[in-house]
Amino acid sequence: MPGVGGMYEPKLDVLQGISVTVSEVSPMETNESAQVLVDEKEPVLYQKYFPIQSLPTTQEGRFKALFKERKRWKFDDLEPYLEDLVENSSFKTTQELLVVFARVAQKEKDDEDCTDWYVAK
Repeated sequence: MPGVGGMYEPKLDVLQGISVTVSEVSPMETNESAQVLVDEKEPVLYQKYFPIQSLPTTQEGRFKALFKERKRWKFDDLEPYLEDLVENSSFKTTQELLVVFARVAQKEKDDEDCTDWYVAK
């Protein structure tokens, strides 16, 4: 990476809770004209500023805003946006909160990893 030396390795996990990784063409999108703009195998990914401070503080409002931003989330991406809701509620874990406001989606055939996806109820 120019300007920072060869020893520096940028890590996206430091951006948890302030940004989300966004694909120019979502996995659900089938618009052929949009897909022409990206490599057939790899979508163009970028970080979008999405700070937790800009989200509603109520549980219902937070989940509505999160699922408006993305239709489905991986747990590791979703967790930083829910930790404060768990701390200020009767829920003991993030998973308990997810049971109320989200459901696990069925994996799609093209999912390479075994990660669960969470979608709105």
